[in-house]
Amino acid sequence: MHTQWKTRVLDAVRYVFLNFATPIVFYLVFHARGAKMAISFALIATGMQALMHWIYRQKFSAFFLLSSGLIVGFGLVDLLVRDPQYFRFEPFVQNFVVGSLFLLSQWRGFAIIRFFARALPKKIQPEFLEPDDAYLYKLTWVWIVYLYSKCLFFLYLALKVDLGTLFLLKSVLGSGTLFLLIAGEWLYRKRFRARRKK
Repeated sequence: MHTQWKTRVLDAVRYVFLNFATPIVFYLVFHARGAKMAISFALIATGMQALMHWIYRQKFSAFFLLSSGLIVGFGLVDLLVRDPQYFRFEPFVQNFVVGSLFLLSQWRGFAIIRFFARALPKKIQPEFLEPDDAYLYKLTWVWIVYLYSKCLFFLYLALKVDLGTLFLLKSVLGSGTLFLLIAGEWLYRKRFRARRKK
């Protein structure tokens, strides 16, 4: 019993570190030492997250690669300038880039959502990835609206709140709304769409 409890705690700690270490570190360091130091620690935390993925032999998801790449890119630029200003636009750019990729995939007739779906838990992957182009086409439009809406929201926050708060809100609201969207799609597919097929 004690071993199971210890394993669960370690799994929970590992999950938090792999997914939320960077924003937590950034927020704490930002309010203690300022933007430059917070960006430096965020870059270190991102590097440690990548190392932990490699140690535990976890595949890098598309979400992690895109997010980490933008954090490193914007972070390095802001470290080179006197007054950090670009890092705050990372959430806006991230959602704009992904939303534009989805929009481009619609125009090209390629369901790029299949690629991003592989970053989801395996329990909901099989049905999500089954060939059904009409459904995926409609679902991609839902994601496009979601990503561009979030993109505009983060642009508003970038101009209104401090950098530490912005980075924390990005993680909480970004992850929360993403979970709700995925859960909503899963619920729709399980309850309503399954009935139509019968």
